[in-house]
Amino acid sequence: MNKVLVAFTSLFLFTACNNDQSEVNKNKAVAVNLDTEQAHELSVDAIIDSVYQKNGSGLIDKSNISFDFREFQYAYMQDKEGVIQSRKFKNDNGDLVIDTWQGDSFIRTINGTVTPLTKKKENAYRNSINSVFYFAYLPKALKDPAVNAELIDEVEINEKMYYKIKITFNEEGGGEDFHDIFLYWIGIEDFAMDYMAYQYFTEDGGIRFRAVDKVQEVNGILFKDYLNYAPKENLMNDYIMVDKVFSNNGMKLVSEIRLENIEVN
Repeated sequence: MNKVLVAFTSLFLFTACNNDQSEVNKNKAVAVNLDTEQAHELSVDAIIDSVYQKNGSGLIDKSNISFDFREFQYAYMQDKEGVIQSRKFKNDNGDLVIDTWQGDSFIRTINGTVTPLTKKKENAYRNSINSVFYFAYLPKALKDPAVNAELIDEVEINEKMYYKIKITFNEEGGGEDFHDIFLYWIGIEDFAMDYMAYQYFTEDGGIRFRAVDKVQEVNGILFKDYLNYAPKENLMNDYIMVDKVFSNNGMKLVSEIRLENIEVN
């Protein structure tokens, strides 16, 4: 995770290093190659492109992928009619439940028999499946058309410098939770996405901060496990400070996000 990706950053060289580092604004950033001391001025889109390439995100929609998350088995399969997303699990009665989602079609079977669903339940199951793939495939979603990205700062966490990027969503194409706000911390030297956070507004709302705990590379795609934290005090009005709260031990561990038995074909 600490390897400098010179090949990526050199694509965006605009000016040679000078003695005064340019001021960072919401659209520009300065990445420094510590070996050559050359400055590289990057747009926020260029930063996202670099982390996207580093993670092999472009391979996802060319691959068949499966993994286990908690008690569920997930699959993401390519098909000429569109991607098939599915999950399989056993319910409390020991019945085998399979949810299959392709385009506008969503089908739930229990022990092989199709089960009618209300629109409310169907939407809930869709959102649940979508959420798992969204986080499993990050940073792929950062290039979605509904995303608005803004570089807001350069910060230090655990003695490493990061670009701090804020993500908001357009209402059109942004899903039911388009009001949610995400923050990502991208390594200035290596373009590693080591931390992310999000503020959500469903139910009573809240904030989660995730730190990458493990990275697995499977056939060119990086998959991450996270330690999932919540603030010890209410940060809804100060979500932008979540990284400082984390650095000052103001977070409590609430869960672990781990993908197992990952296969990519």
